[in-house]
Amino acid sequence: MGPLPSKETQAGILGRSFVKLALVFPDLGHKGGAESVVVWSAVGLARRGHEVRVFTAGVEPSLWPEFPELAGLVEIVRPVTRGSRLKRNLATGRNLADRLSLYPLVFAHNRYGLLWSLACESRLLWYVHEPSRRLHARHTDAYLLQALERHDVPGDHPAFQQLQDWLHKQEATPWARMRAANKAKDDRRWAKEANRVLTNSRYNAEVIQASLGVSAEVLYPGAPPPALVASDQERSGIAVLSSSSPKKNLFTVLQAAAVLEREKAPPEWRFTVWGVGTDGPDFQEMVQSQGLQDRVRLLGFVPDQESWQLLASARLALFLPLCEPFGLVAAEALMLQTPILASDHGGPVEILQACDGGRAVDPLRPDLIAHAIGDMLSREELWRGQAEKASVEARNRYSLDAFLDALEPQLAATLENSR
Repeated sequence: MGPLPSKETQAGILGRSFVKLALVFPDLGHKGGAESVVVWSAVGLARRGHEVRVFTAGVEPSLWPEFPELAGLVEIVRPVTRGSRLKRNLATGRNLADRLSLYPLVFAHNRYGLLWSLACESRLLWYVHEPSRRLHARHTDAYLLQALERHDVPGDHPAFQQLQDWLHKQEATPWARMRAANKAKDDRRWAKEANRVLTNSRYNAEVIQASLGVSAEVLYPGAPPPALVASDQERSGIAVLSSSSPKKNLFTVLQAAAVLEREKAPPEWRFTVWGVGTDGPDFQEMVQSQGLQDRVRLLGFVPDQESWQLLASARLALFLPLCEPFGLVAAEALMLQTPILASDHGGPVEILQACDGGRAVDPLRPDLIAHAIGDMLSREELWRGQAEKASVEARNRYSLDAFLDALEPQLAATLENSR
């Protein structure tokens, strides 16, 4: 990945007004999609000349080594530790109110970032990476709810069990139903406190409208684009960036690998799987029991640079999550000119619709996934050519510069409106 453009280059737009703002995200001690967007936003805006402060209870700058200035932007918050999680976060917000009110604009991320920001007097811009999936499961996981009624998908998928457990806890007794309803009502009330609401996909905007009762404007995230590798590099195998979360759907990916193994697919159609928890005992056992030792390699967590190299060196990338709000993996694969087989719903399919360079498939059907893999690899030259064209669009649409260019007018517009 190359460096971000210099502040002088980025600030070259005449007439730009610089903003003093606080970014609020309770925990930057681990690295995920939302955490990275917060870090990229903070550093990117600071490099463009804005006065930025990040309020968080913890940060691990070494997770983003490409941004050495991150530590200097952070102000550590001591969170309240007594009471329920909601009460703790609301109390932390009250303690933080005077410090946040020194900033004309507060840019809060996700549910608890919003709760930390409610008591301040600043203008409030809220970026919803996703609503609470436990509390609003009937909206966030509507696709899975419908899939529970299907007879053509594996009924033992762990995502089904997880969803049913969530719903059971909310609906098992009249008291549980009342408690969940009151929490959802509070969520909707708090959402209306924001001056402006942003989110990461059209799919998620619909979920937010249904669950929180507010309209969210779509602002697609952007990332510092990974550097392209040499075009003559020999590619091999199938890349799968996933995690141990049931919604990331590694369960079905391994079932699709088993279909290919039974059908005696070429041995070079080998799956390389990485991401947090992907080398866990459940997946290791699944590989062993299905006889996939020569078909699937489970790596677990790898650093970003190695992850991009794995994506760039693959003949095909799979990204088949369930109810995924955005899906940066799909955009990164296309940036690296790697064809992508993605889920047919949620954020990943929006990326495909915008850029091309791959195809969508039902992520709960191992047989259809295996067939799509075979079809794409048997026509590799065609799909590689499409991915090379899609790379230009992906780098333009989902770069950090594109995100910041779209974000700056949102900052200005939020400052013009009072709560």
